[in-house]
Amino acid sequence: MSDIAWYYNAAKNPDGHALIGVPLRDLTEADMAEFPDHTTASIDASDLYRKTKPPAPKPDVDEEPFRAPARRKAVGTDAALADSADDAPREEATNG
Repeated sequence: MSDIAWYYNAAKNPDGHALIGVPLRDLTEADMAEFPDHTTASIDASDLYRKTKPPAPKPDVDEEPFRAPARRKAVGTDAALADSADDAPREEATNG
């Protein structure tokens, strides 16, 4: 199979217009060799085809991935309360 000479740009052709005798697809070197000069000139002038490979589409994802906020140890956490509980006087439990 021949290499692609011109890439078809379907995004520029929402109505499906075509150049007479030119298929709406990528065109190979073999395709281009069969067209007369006026057709190759029309392809060159058309927005429907481009010489360079179109850029790969970007994945459909958010620009910034979600990141949970950093967790901070708040004043009065269980660990801080446990430390202060050791300093406090304890009451003896009585049964009775």
